[in-house]
Amino acid sequence: MRINRKKIVDYWGVLVIILGSGSYSFAHKSYVPAFIVMLLTSLFYLYYDKHAVNKHRLHTLGFVYCLIYGGIIFVNRFIIHTDVLNHSWVSWLFNLIFSFVIICRYPFYVFKKIYLNVLTVLSIISLIVFGGIELELFTPQIVNRPGAEGQYMEFFFHCVGWNFLFHRNAGLFHEPGAYQYFLNFALIFFIPEIKEGILKRKEKWQMLVIVITLLTTLSTMAYIAFLGIISLIIFFSKYVRVHRSWGPIVVLLLLGLFVIAINSPIIAQKIGENDVGEEHISKVTRARDLITQSEMTLEQPIWGYGIATKNFANRNYGNTGGCIGLVNNSASLGLLWLLIFLCFAYRGIKRMQLGVPTILVLFIFILIECNENFVDLPITYLFILNFLNYQRINVDTKIKNNESV
Repeated sequence: MRINRKKIVDYWGVLVIILGSGSYSFAHKSYVPAFIVMLLTSLFYLYYDKHAVNKHRLHTLGFVYCLIYGGIIFVNRFIIHTDVLNHSWVSWLFNLIFSFVIICRYPFYVFKKIYLNVLTVLSIISLIVFGGIELELFTPQIVNRPGAEGQYMEFFFHCVGWNFLFHRNAGLFHEPGAYQYFLNFALIFFIPEIKEGILKRKEKWQMLVIVITLLTTLSTMAYIAFLGIISLIIFFSKYVRVHRSWGPIVVLLLLGLFVIAINSPIIAQKIGENDVGEEHISKVTRARDLITQSEMTLEQPIWGYGIATKNFANRNYGNTGGCIGLVNNSASLGLLWLLIFLCFAYRGIKRMQLGVPTILVLFIFILIECNENFVDLPITYLFILNFLNYQRINVDTKIKNNESV
């Protein structure tokens, strides 16, 4: 495959979106490197695409979302809540602007093909690192967490444990539950091709790599979302539409897979209790966040408790983060933000023309978003903001001829 400047430019934007979405070495340990690279990338694309898509950006509903969300953050920070503990609202706003500049330059069908190519390479590397660590072929480096107690265990830019090995594949991200976002989203993007059986040979191998990598995360939410996606693909596939008698068999098969998944050692440990009656820390943390921050949302339904304010931290018992992104943001910004977010997510998914009910994909999207606080990272904005277009025609020809997007 011939590589030219235009292809490098297109691949770079997709790579930065992935790495800028909370990757361990690039954005999690310190946000400064990600901020600099994302800023320079945005400025470069604004100049590079000035004659092609800049006018399009200002006429999309994605731009309207940016104005509305930016307005909510501004009012929340400078008028309603001024007792901030930090300036995390700046990163929320910057991620929005960066995502808007980058996403709007890609046709959807071009983006998802590049995304699959990039993610396949990252997945293969993560499988090599994961296998090497498990077989004790590689020795991880131990580093102290900046500004917090505990340690990271890392190897070749991959996080492989906190204080002890995960024995799960976290890829380039700080934990396996974060990695599954990118893997499941790849499957969502290619629902039409999978269910209609029109994946190319290369894409079939790539999907196999994605699924194997997803299984090695041993993430509860990864498995639940994966089964949901597979269910949609099967129930709305061309084959099942023709052979309806297979429906009950498919239902039993999926239920069996679900039972097997939740009874796997890692997931069973998370859902149940250990030998001394203690619940898993992941379950406790998420349950606490869900209950506490849902109550906070109902207490302050219009403007919330603010972004990383003293009132938010006190009401949330000192936890200024929150691992369930949707309830964390609704507790910060109120139900107005949540309603707008879900409306734009529904519209964004519908425009992807996935060939399955939009509301069901939205439900899976919401489930995935309840695993980590990824709501304001570029990877989530793929479902909220507008791509340049959603036309499927001549996409393969454009990629083959290295034409600019």
